Amino acid sequence: MPKHYSYLSQITEKEMASCERKDRSTPVGTFFLPESTEQKDYKDAYIAHRQNPTQQTLTQYIDSHNAYVQQLHATNAMLNEYHCETLPQLMQELEEIYSDLCTIVSEAVLQTAESISAKDSSASLLKNELIVDSGASIQHQK
Repeated sequence: MPKHYSYLSQITEKEMASCERKDRSTPVGTFFLPESTEQKDYKDAYIAHRQNPTQQTLTQYIDSHNAYVQQLHATNAMLNEYHCETLPQLMQELEEIYSDLCTIVSEAVLQTAESISAKDSSASLLKNELIVDSGASIQHQK
């Protein structure tokens, strides 16, 4: 077996050992992704090659390794796109919506306060007129 394949085997053995001790799912953020088909094929090809090392099992092992690495790169690229592009854009849109909502609520509260103030002012004027009218009629009667 060429030297770089033995190195790849050593790394895979370490990963397999850590996988046996851990949950079968892969942590991503705050949720877990199930084991992928490529990951399972990679693991199965490794086990098959370790149990019966032939050129065919080595080829399957290397092909499954490459497919797994390709899937890993694609997943990492999608996560990077999400965290660097999509999520900040969503947060910006939410900030704009929140700002607009705060403006609308503030205007509604201000209009309500103005309406209550206007009603209070008109009630106050009406009360003053009644007091003046009743005072004038009392003086008139004397």
